[in-house]
Amino acid sequence: MYRTIEAIYDEGKIITDEPVNIKKAKVLITILEDKSEEDKGMKARELIKYRGILKNFEEDPVLYQRRLRDEW
Repeated sequence: MYRTIEAIYDEGKIITDEPVNIKKAKVLITILEDKSEEDKGMKARELIKYRGILKNFEEDPVLYQRRLRDEW
């Protein structure tokens, strides 16, 4: 049986929020590194130039994007 447990790895120790009542088990560990602020995408200053870009469409923006994609 597989079970997923959220935990924090801190200086060689795995800290869980819930108790784990298992004496011995094989584990697979995936480490999710925290992204720095620089890696989290566009800054608000960059996004501001796109403000209101979809408000002027007479057609559905999703349909417009699909039509453009099909033209390419």
